Amino acid sequence: KSNHWKATYLLALNLIGLNQKEEGRLLLNKLNSQPNTANFYWIRSQLAPDPMSQQAELDLEKAYEKDPKNWRIALDYGDLLEEKNLFKETLRILDKSQRQYPDNFIIGLRKAEVLNRLKEYEKSIDLLSKLEVLPYEHATGSRKIYTQAYLGSTLNAIQKGRWNEAKKLVEQALKWPEQLGVGKPYNPEERLSLMFLAFIEKQIGSESKAYLEKIVDYSRKNLDRGEKNCAIGLFAIRFTEGKEAANIYAKQLQQISNENPEIEEALAFFFKNQTKELSIKFLAQLKDFIE
Repeated sequence: KSNHWKATYLLALNLIGLNQKEEGRLLLNKLNSQPNTANFYWIRSQLAPDPMSQQAELDLEKAYEKDPKNWRIALDYGDLLEEKNLFKETLRILDKSQRQYPDNFIIGLRKAEVLNRLKEYEKSIDLLSKLEVLPYEHATGSRKIYTQAYLGSTLNAIQKGRWNEAKKLVEQALKWPEQLGVGKPYNPEERLSLMFLAFIEKQIGSESKAYLEKIVDYSRKNLDRGEKNCAIGLFAIRFTEGKEAANIYAKQLQQISNENPEIEEALAFFFKNQTKELSIKFLAQLKDFIE
């Protein structure tokens, strides 16, 4: 047997390829810090039982230091920093990768997501408008990032009393741009956007009840859909039909909540805030809860 690290490294890769990941991981661990290739540290970090362990973090950091141009390593390192709430550092990593790979929509989407976390919604919207997302396994995530960007920007406009601008932004949030790689499904989840529209219409003196009724109708026809969004249905029912009707709907949700922890969270959020009226503060709290 050779004592050179490459022989052990290649043997470990073969074992991993044969789905003997634990055996491969143990061999990689024996090499300590002998290898000088970024992929070694990246792979070892991916196999760590605890991805947030000190060793896994050190391995991923070392992988990035050795090969910062590898966009997959850069994304994983950015994820690690984001998990530690180091959003500006994450953005710095993603900025660098995007300059190197301007057509890589996966990097672009991750950057837009981090911009949303930093509440830099206008920058996120601008970035998303330039992306061409190919349909892929996680393409639905692009829709979520898009909606968060527009509703975040909508909330900013609302807080400044710019009602017409806010209405245009939330209407844009309801659109499904083709370049984001996911088509509009039948009967999509739109309750948070509709709640924003209801508030905006109320402020400019227009009829807002129609939007609340649309939320109520969707909620009753889709009892087991929406998870945390079920809270929006509860509030819409209370705003339009009163506390008793909301409590009846809450009991229906409680019957299926054991199957979905997020429905339990929605119920808890509703009961904690059920006396609140539709306001800017309420919208901000509801948005934070849903997202």
